[in-house]
This record gives sequence, C-alpha cells and structure tokens, in this order.
Amino acid sequence: MIFKFPISKIDKIILERFRDILIKYNYTYDYFQTVKINPFAFTQFDLPLFAYRFPETLSFGILFHLFLLGAKLDKKIVGKIFDAEFTEQLLKIKILEKAGDNHIQSAVTIIPYQSFYFAADFIFRLDNRQNNKPKYEYVYPVSLDSITLCDALIKKSVNSVLDLGCGCGILSLVASQFSKNVTGVDLNPRAVNFSRFNALLNGIDNCEFLQGDLYRPIKEEKFDLILSNPPYEITPKKTYLYKDGGKYGYLILKRIMKDVSKHLKRNGFCQVINRIVQFNNEKREEVLKNWVAPDKLRILFIELQKIDIYQYAYLISMDNLICEDKTLDYQKYSGKIVELLDFFHKIHLTDTSLGIFNLTRDTRFTFTEQNFDITHQSAAKLQNVIQMHFSSKILQILSYFYRRIFDS
Repeated sequence: MIFKFPISKIDKIILERFRDILIKYNYTYDYFQTVKINPFAFTQFDLPLFAYRFPETLSFGILFHLFLLGAKLDKKIVGKIFDAEFTEQLLKIKILEKAGDNHIQSAVTIIPYQSFYFAADFIFRLDNRQNNKPKYEYVYPVSLDSITLCDALIKKSVNSVLDLGCGCGILSLVASQFSKNVTGVDLNPRAVNFSRFNALLNGIDNCEFLQGDLYRPIKEEKFDLILSNPPYEITPKKTYLYKDGGKYGYLILKRIMKDVSKHLKRNGFCQVINRIVQFNNEKREEVLKNWVAPDKLRILFIELQKIDIYQYAYLISMDNLICEDKTLDYQKYSGKIVELLDFFHKIHLTDTSLGIFNLTRDTRFTFTEQNFDITHQSAAKLQNVIQMHFSSKILQILSYFYRRIFDS
C-alpha cells in the first residue's frame, strides 16, 4: 500500500497543537543551529553520533529520535511528549505509526526551516535503513540545494509563482510569503500529497499543488516567478524520480529552459538550482542558446561549486556503500565507481558545476557566468549579485546601446 496523508480528514487544530509541541520542546530551526546540527546535510554515519548527543531522556531528544533519526521508541517514552489521546490522533493522520505492540515511530521525517516544518520520506533511519527499492517514489527531504535557492530568491511581492518539481513543497511555501498565489507541480503524486500536507501543517492557504509533467498541468498560464530544484544526477539507467536527470544529467533542466519563455510574464523571472555537466570542447553559452532557441533570454549562471568527474562519481556512489542489512559493501561501491567513471570517459565528461540559473525574457540571447563562494559569503550578498545584474541602470543602458548597434 502506498503511503499518503488523508488530507480531507485532517483537523487543522491537531496540526496546530502538533506544531506548538514541536516549538515548546525546541524542535526548531533556531535550536538546530544553536546545537550545530544541519538537518539538510547529513549521512547514515552521522546518526549514531546524533543519537548519543541527544538521548531519549531529553524532551528534545524524544522528538529528535522520532522525526530526524527515525527511531522506534517505547510508547511510554513517546507519552512524555504526546499523551495517549493525542498519540492516537497522530496515528490516524499518519504522522506516527505503530512499530509492534509497544513501540511507536514516525512515518515521516520532519525538518524545520525558518518558521516552517516539512514532512518527507526518511532516506536514513537510525535502526533500519530505508529499503533501497520501495514500492513507491520517494518524497525527498529538504535538501541543501533547496535551502541555497531559498536564500537566493528575489523576494519581491508578486501575484503568481510556479514551482516545478515541488517535492515536499519547500520552494512553494517559502514563496507563499511574498506571492499572492503559488502553484506547485510534480510528476510524483505522493509529492503532491506531501506538499498539500505541509501547506496545512504550516497554516498556508495560498498554494495549490497539481500532479503532472512540468508545464502540462498549467497549460498556457504565465507567472511572475518560476522556481525549480529539478533532479540532476547522471543516470545511465532509470532510477527514482527525485534524482533522475537522464543520461547526461540535464534532461529536466533542458525541458524547463526550453519552454520557460512561454510561461513567464513580460517582466517575469526564473530561478533554477541545478548541476550542469561540462564536456570536452563544449561552450556552455552555445549549449544554452540552442536549448532555448528561438526564444530570447537573458541568463546569469552563478557557479557555487565545481567538481571533477572523480569527486562526482564518489558523491553518486556513496549510496551504494551501505546495504539494506546495514553492512558495508565495498565491492558494490567500487563497482559503481568504476561503472560511472567508464561512462564519464565514454561521453567525454570533464567536470560538473552546481549553480543557480537566473533567467528573464529579453530582446536577444545573452549569457553571463559568475563564480560565488557560498561558504564564505552571505545569502544577502548572493541576492545582491543577482539583483545588480538584472536591475543595474548601467547594465540596462549598455544593453540598450549594444542592441541598437547590433540591430543596425
């Protein structure tokens, strides 16, 4: 049976009480920062360390074990936070689930960010790693990529925002703070269900979520802002939707860019975080120009990280190191590394760059690439770089005269 939340049966009062309890016992983004836990970037190897630091004897530890570590807890321990009646209510709306006669576990991970909470599937659990081949598509937890894009958003008041590949709904819900209406789209029906739940959990009512393939559900509709954190992993073989970027990693990014002009309003803006590959003797500007032709776009690519093929193969292959029975399988890991590197050399891949594509409609195609050291510079600085590029009067004047000369 495919897990999903019973949206129509959920009482908002229960969710309000649930949030209040999380806040009461410091299960908040601010407290995570205080204790130096990054809920957006950790591995299976970190979980035992986390469990030791925050034992079940602490109120925060109980919530931490349930919603971040995915641990099974005795009903009596859970009862210290949620009374028996409220536990039953959380079981009914599928936040919690029974794990045997005397134990309770969370059905979903819950990640705090700013004042929000986001439910998603567990990718790692303390005492039993998620099955590598579930019968359903994962809804991936809030990732560092999404947080980076949230930090870079041009947060000016707009009427409409489109979030392509909404996942658990983080970009949509953050955008709801400065947009009158937000539409999230995802091919995975479970992601749509989770996004709707997260909107309820956070008391947000100006978002709608549609199931479908990129622009198809919104037909000819145009938006002030289009956002996306699409899958970008190079996948020679078909894999989970949340990470399947196709054979070269850019399948979804290319489709988004190809049709973005049709769905942006006259002064609309698009921001996409993605990892783009680099091949031998290939110019990125020409690749992007061919993708969007005949449309005219002004594109600024902010490169945040560049890695070679060996680092990239390592990142992709790490998931193969731990088996379902929690044993280390170096042979499987090594085999995956070799398979990927052979493929990378076959397609003449040299490196990959993680970055943010910022796009707007223009009278001619232009492409600018700029490096940004996100580890040593603030999110405010990143926003400023983007805003200066697109709103500087000097740039507008130079662009105007350049077009006049070009057109003549």
